[in-house]
Amino acid sequence: EGVDTNISLAYTYNKTNDDGTYGIAPPAVGFAVIRSPLIFTGNNNDTVFYCEGKRKRIRTGFKEIGLSSTVIFRDDGLQPRNYSENYNAIRGLQNNGTPYIDPTSIQPTKFVYSGDPVTGTGWLYPGESDARFYQGFGPLNMNPGDTQIIVIAQIIARGSSNLNSITKLRETAQTAKDFYNDCFSNVVIGINEISS
Repeated sequence: EGVDTNISLAYTYNKTNDDGTYGIAPPAVGFAVIRSPLIFTGNNNDTVFYCEGKRKRIRTGFKEIGLSSTVIFRDDGLQPRNYSENYNAIRGLQNNGTPYIDPTSIQPTKFVYSGDPVTGTGWLYPGESDARFYQGFGPLNMNPGDTQIIVIAQIIARGSSNLNSITKLRETAQTAKDFYNDCFSNVVIGINEISS
């Protein structure tokens, strides 16, 4: 389990290369933030677009807020139990409101397990267990009647090993972002005839 802050991807994967259900080289699965909420800056140099069907709608004076936090919980009884703890989780804080400390940098962080399991570097998810995660955006002010467009892709990818599945998942996340950035106008679907 982890988060790739470079591409706003929270994901889960098998710690071993063999799974009772998926077999050898089990897939990785994740949620990639394609478009986060917009905030008004009033600066004409800030522009962002969103897709309305296959048409781009440009907003001048706005920028994306980006992914603000990703908190991952193991099956250890430390997941949020009430509204206050849930609010802290989406803000990237521990249940009691204190920041998480990345043990590799000894710095506060709002992105839990942001290391890279493929290279074995950084803050990695310890052991093997089920996990849950929150992805947060904010702070953000909205008035009554305001709307926001948030686009998230749920993706799955299978590589040649459990760790290569993470690499393939990252590639798939980038492909999903590219498709969105092109408003899906260049999506190619191929059909291979297997038999008559």
